[in-house]
Amino acid sequence: MTLELERSRKAEIARLKADLNMDPALRTRFSGATLSSAEEAVSFLQSSGYQISASDLTADVPARPVPLDDKALDAVAGGFFGYPAGLIGQLVR
Repeated sequence: MTLELERSRKAEIARLKADLNMDPALRTRFSGATLSSAEEAVSFLQSSGYQISASDLTADVPARPVPLDDKALDAVAGGFFGYPAGLIGQLVR
């Protein structure tokens, strides 16, 4: 990936994070989405105006799940935020 593409990808992810942090309606819309594949997640994001690819969603996600420590587990409020909606969740941390 060229430096310009990497900057563009990071800028678009930063825009998504900022929008999710500032817009409760957008957070609600995203949290209510039922997505069963990375392609559906990309389509959902693109229909919402974000130029994000499947590789953008998975770029920073570890290949294997990372165990949560006690502090992280204490912060969990419950519920399920699984694949691929969880990929969107990875972006907004």
